[in-house]
Amino acid sequence: RFENGMTGSSCLVVPTWLKWFTAGIEYHHIHHLNTRVPLYRLRQCHEEGGALWEGVPTFTLWDAAVRLPYSLRDDDRLEFLSVYDHVFIDKVLAKEKAEKLQ
Repeated sequence: RFENGMTGSSCLVVPTWLKWFTAGIEYHHIHHLNTRVPLYRLRQCHEEGGALWEGVPTFTLWDAAVRLPYSLRDDDRLEFLSVYDHVFIDKVLAKEKAEKLQ
């Protein structure tokens, strides 16, 4: 449960001045570990957790903007895929597989 919660979520690095507006969403990985941690304690929990969060993927606001078209995570390849690419790749692979069977 811990590993899935940590690698399946992420930590958004935001400037200090923006943290008030984000309401703790940058610490969403903690929510995946324990949904009972109240919003106002997420930052404290993250800071006190230290090394526990080393496996959590971290990204910046720029990274978030770049990732907007991506919504699928491929756990085998440990990467994010766009829905378009995923559907396109699946069709191409299915076609290649069908051609090999003929």
